Amino acid sequence: MSLRKKLQKKRNWEITKTTHFLLPIIGYPKEYYTKYFINSYIIPDKQFKLAIVFENVEDEALEVQLYRLNNYFNFRETYLDDDDKERVVIVDLDDIWKDDYNKFLEGSYSKFSKKLKDTLVKIHGRVVATGTNDYGLPRVSMYDVIYPSKEKLENLEKVLVTTLEKREVYDSPDLDREIYRTIEELKGEYAKVS
Repeated sequence: MSLRKKLQKKRNWEITKTTHFLLPIIGYPKEYYTKYFINSYIIPDKQFKLAIVFENVEDEALEVQLYRLNNYFNFRETYLDDDDKERVVIVDLDDIWKDDYNKFLEGSYSKFSKKLKDTLVKIHGRVVATGTNDYGLPRVSMYDVIYPSKEKLENLEKVLVTTLEKREVYDSPDLDREIYRTIEELKGEYAKVS
């Protein structure tokens, strides 16, 4: 098992928000990938890039997915990391997604473009969540996040006893978890939780 996957388990980290909101832009949402998918991350530099990380195993379905990604028109590179336990695929996002990318970084999901919202609805549906989670907060679906209702916002404000400045029902991304780091960069963090 890769160090990244071990760290995710120790920290109880789930799939990144990058995976939920930005990975679908390239046409292959999380649900498309095999069980060997680990996560996807942003690479914040002059161009908008995603790192898509898989376990490095011999599996025909995984090979097909990697072949498709390697033939994606914005494919940049594939390399091995973590003593060859991970395969990392780097792809660029088109400039047309620049505003959505920046809105993602701000946690302004309800301000996404119609094109991205349509893509997310196509994948996740128009499901509106009901009830509350274990912390007493209103449950939210992807649809609730990108189209927050007045009722959801009011319920959230009531539970949190505050006024939401950004008028969003989902918290902003934690960039420590969203930004891609090599295994070498993660080793110190893993040592802290071991």
